[in-house]
Amino acid sequence: MTTLAQDETRIVRVTLNTGKVLDGTIKFENDDVLLLVTDRGERFQLQKSEIKSIGEPVQEVSEVREQSSSTPFGVMLTIGGGGAWTSHDSRANVNVDLIMGHRLLLSGAMFLGAGIGYSGGLKKNDNWNTLPVYLHMRYNFLPTKKNAPVMSISAGYAISLTKDVKGGALGDVSLMYRHVVGTRSAIAVGVYFRAHGYRAQQTTNIDGENYTGKQNGALCALGGRIAIEM
Repeated sequence: MTTLAQDETRIVRVTLNTGKVLDGTIKFENDDVLLLVTDRGERFQLQKSEIKSIGEPVQEVSEVREQSSSTPFGVMLTIGGGGAWTSHDSRANVNVDLIMGHRLLLSGAMFLGAGIGYSGGLKKNDNWNTLPVYLHMRYNFLPTKKNAPVMSISAGYAISLTKDVKGGALGDVSLMYRHVVGTRSAIAVGVYFRAHGYRAQQTTNIDGENYTGKQNGALCALGGRIAIEM
């Protein structure tokens, strides 16, 4: 039985007889068995009879690993637009957000941080204008690939920018497709859904008399979004 020394920095692609493909480094190999560890720490002990082929180093994984070796601090700028509505009104909506946090959690699969931005209409005194502040989590389903689907979830509070309306709790979900363009930069495009509560003054005229009260509601927004990661 022969034991082979391995270069643990060399990332290879192992294709099994079943068609399954595994990318990782070979930690141990002899005539019968191969031990492969993926970039996410998963360990596979494979019989040589299970393996169809062992390919050359995977360039995409190498590039992302080089990116992961740099500082964990990351910044994202997102710009979105679409339509927004309440129970009694609808109009165009835009949002611009700046998000900062740790981008290399779970071997690069998770970004966790906090964000602040602007969400509302294009008019200065629009009652729908808010300043969202929130915690942000993004999960990359294929962190070792240059192109991958990602999902983001945010939760926080929408601060109203007009005196007649009070803000409320905020939630945001987006599904995007991310492309790595450099060792620290990436761009993503996709769709989002954002909603937040509000409380507004409402005046009702009954038999010539005006009655002012509070109205609670929710504002929902749906549209497209682009994210630039640095």
